[in-house]
Amino acid sequence: MISYEPECRFLTDASSLLELALWKVKVSERGDTESMSADEKVQCRANCGANIVIPNVLQFIMSGSGSYIEDDYGTDCDSSYDY
Repeated sequence: MISYEPECRFLTDASSLLELALWKVKVSERGDTESMSADEKVQCRANCGANIVIPNVLQFIMSGSGSYIEDDYGTDCDSSYDY
């Protein structure tokens, strides 16, 4: 029996790190991060573009790997990750 758990874990980790990087860029663009409120940081997260970038990046990652994963976002993993 083939286990796809490592591949699913890789995709989940990769998408989480990518979202954090996009969020950090968005927060940094606003300037003085020390004086930002928690609500402003949450707004940056909502507007960082992760919902567009992540599915396309995952699709690109999976297109060259010959993987079993083939759905709209490039992942079939049983993940609670929410784009």
